[in-house]
Amino acid sequence: MSRYAEDPYTNFTPSTGRLLAWRPPSGMGIRLDSGVTEGQEVTTYYDSMLAKLVSWGPDRDESIGRMLGALKSFPVLGVTTNIPFLLQALVHPDFVSGKYDTGFMITIVG
Repeated sequence: MSRYAEDPYTNFTPSTGRLLAWRPPSGMGIRLDSGVTEGQEVTTYYDSMLAKLVSWGPDRDESIGRMLGALKSFPVLGVTTNIPFLLQALVHPDFVSGKYDTGFMITIVG
């Protein structure tokens, strides 16, 4: 899942500011690829993606659980991110069951 400096509840508008807190998660089944650091200024001149967070496990439920834990322990202060949106999506029954399509995002921001 990609962490963006965007507000999904205002049509995914970019968010700018200084990253006051950036504490990426780590642990078994978690990988983070990022190009930002705490204290860095996030501007509109570049892509709003802050990081890509990947989780894996022996099955779907374990992978989702690891992603939920990682996102909940990922404080980002200074810019609005899509983390609350991702948390909401991960626990949605359609996502958990694997029965979703490209229209799924509308049900979250709806």
